[in-house]
Amino acid sequence: MGASGRRFESYHPDWVINPFTKYLLIMEVFTVQEFQENWDELIGRVEKGEHIGIVNDNGEACVMMSVEDPLYKMYINENNEAL
Repeated sequence: MGASGRRFESYHPDWVINPFTKYLLIMEVFTVQEFQENWDELIGRVEKGEHIGIVNDNGEACVMMSVEDPLYKMYINENNEAL
C-alpha cells in the first residue's frame, strides 16, 4: 500500500510471470514513476523477499527479486552466470 493507505494505481494482483514451468509467480506491478516515488518502501519489500514488477511506458517489464530468492539462484545455476 502507498503512504496514504491506498493501493498504487498500477496494482495488478493477477499479473503472473511463469519463467520456469514449475513455478507460479504473482506480484504487484508498478510503473517506473511509482517505483521512483516509492523507492525506499519497494526496495524494502524486495529485501524482505517479495517480487516486484516494474513496467515502463513502452510496456517493457522487469522483475525485482532478492539474490537470495530460489528462483534467482536457479536461473543463475541453469545459465552458468556468475553472481
